[in-house]
Amino acid sequence: MSLSPDYKAALERYAEDFIRIVPINEILNPLRFRNILSRRQVDEIRRLNTQEDRNTKLIDLFLDGRSDEDFDKLCELLQENNVSAVTAFATKLISDAREVEEASNIYLILDDCINHSIIALGELPKDPRPYFFTAAKGVGVAWTELVQKLNININAEVITAEKQQVFDRAIAALNKWYSMEASNATTARLLKALRNIEKFNVAEDII
Repeated sequence: MSLSPDYKAALERYAEDFIRIVPINEILNPLRFRNILSRRQVDEIRRLNTQEDRNTKLIDLFLDGRSDEDFDKLCELLQENNVSAVTAFATKLISDAREVEEASNIYLILDDCINHSIIALGELPKDPRPYFFTAAKGVGVAWTELVQKLNININAEVITAEKQQVFDRAIAALNKWYSMEASNATTARLLKALRNIEKFNVAEDII
């Protein structure tokens, strides 16, 4: 029994927030009553001195020997909390885990589109410019990661200095990529770059 890779990745990604936000003392007994933790494990956690140590121990227990169902139960428990920051974090945590899981399910579809330049309705359009708006809006602050995948010679610092808004920076970077590479700047390459930075939902919006 162990977490799936997608759930594990989400927990590891938000470990610092988990340690800072999760009210460990409030949830230990409910976790035991829901058969997620044993009495011995609850006692072990309680013997630790700080919230950081207790939450770190809880994360370790989930990473080493809990199921996706246990993870879901934990998030549901946190969503029942009266503190808005806790409920918001729980929602973000479970949404991220499930989004990655759903992204994995479309991985083969994206690969087919990227590698063979086809979609169900026909050939994938080569010119990426009609998709720049969707890509720029979807990637947000990750535009710097995207352009590095497209062309490492694009100077993100110059674009940042010239443009104030994140969306404008992303559009400028994509236009710069197209002007630098012309015929080599294709929709297939844009989709591949989006996949490489794990923006599967944005790639799906394009195809």
